Amino acid sequence: MSLQIHKKSAGYVEIPAFQQALDIVVLYTSAELAGAALERAEELAKGMGLRVRLVYTQIVSYALPIDEPQVNLEHLKSELEKVTERYGLEVHGALVLARDRQTALKTALRPSSIVVLASHRRLWRTKEESLQKECIKAGHEVVLCYAR
Repeated sequence: MSLQIHKKSAGYVEIPAFQQALDIVVLYTSAELAGAALERAEELAKGMGLRVRLVYTQIVSYALPIDEPQVNLEHLKSELEKVTERYGLEVHGALVLARDRQTALKTALRPSSIVVLASHRRLWRTKEESLQKECIKAGHEVVLCYAR
């Protein structure tokens, strides 16, 4: 897995021209749900030549410098690597550090991105379903799958 760390408080991540092909973005919410979303993303990407990106967004408190989150960066990297190794998928990882969720999403997602999320079925709205609404509101296409 190739992993990039983006430390941004605003703006889009600069992506080299050779990497600007259409891709499917899986937003990491937990190891279990990211695995389910990665499996669904692989099904969608199969045969179409699309690449899959696993994006972990970490919100950094204003009390801390943007490049020094309250969670160890090595731990976050290892979490992403564990998920991809467990499912044996070829994905590109990105770790986005931002001050709030809207900025993190704007940094991690290019306009009109295809986003895959997984959630558990609940009677109430889950965190992932709220994230789905935010992504749709920002103009992205979202696939929400439910983990077993």
